[in-house]
Amino acid sequence: MSPLDRLLSTSQAVPASGADAFLASAGRGVLLFTGDPSQRPEAQDVAVIASELARKVPGLAIGVVPLAEEPQLRTRFDVSAVPAVVFVKDGRAVSTLCRVQDWAVYQRAAEVLFGRAKEVVS
Repeated sequence: MSPLDRLLSTSQAVPASGADAFLASAGRGVLLFTGDPSQRPEAQDVAVIASELARKVPGLAIGVVPLAEEPQLRTRFDVSAVPAVVFVKDGRAVSTLCRVQDWAVYQRAAEVLFGRAKEVVS
């Protein structure tokens, strides 16, 4: 099973009609725009990033926008390119990172937005 398939099986699908509900319920969360994985293999990387963020940020809600609904939500969440990770805090989108970035960028964003990330002990 690919990282994206694994993530899709454990995360919440967030269609355009459910975006407000996801924001309201996610005290701390990320909303993913993956793009078409067959055209954008880096969608797999974003799945791994989201999983790692969930390990570092207790209680992190993860939502994935279905591919067919991404165009309806891209403007609302300032997504200029996919894949993208939208950080959600206290009911609103607070930051968007487009395209795949270095892990340190995501880790730093989580620390700034959600507080110090816990160390993962393997």
